[in-house]
Amino acid sequence: MVYRALDIKNSNFAKIKCFVVIILAIQNLIEYLNRNYISDKNLEEEVSIMTKSLYDPEVEKRVLKKRKKKLYKSTLIKY
Repeated sequence: MVYRALDIKNSNFAKIKCFVVIILAIQNLIEYLNRNYISDKNLEEEVSIMTKSLYDPEVEKRVLKKRKKKLYKSTLIKY
């Protein structure tokens, strides 16, 4: 069965942080293949842009911060 990156990202699979590992592994593999076999000057840059669009650590930090804030507010209301 073939999964698209967004299918994996939107599933519970992403909650275990496996999505990030898979994306970074793909990026490393493509960089390796490019350096050793293909030698396309633009390929690594395009892959980096694609990886950044699928997973951006700064966006994840902001989301985690919002979740903590929301959780904090919800606990204040309950007690």
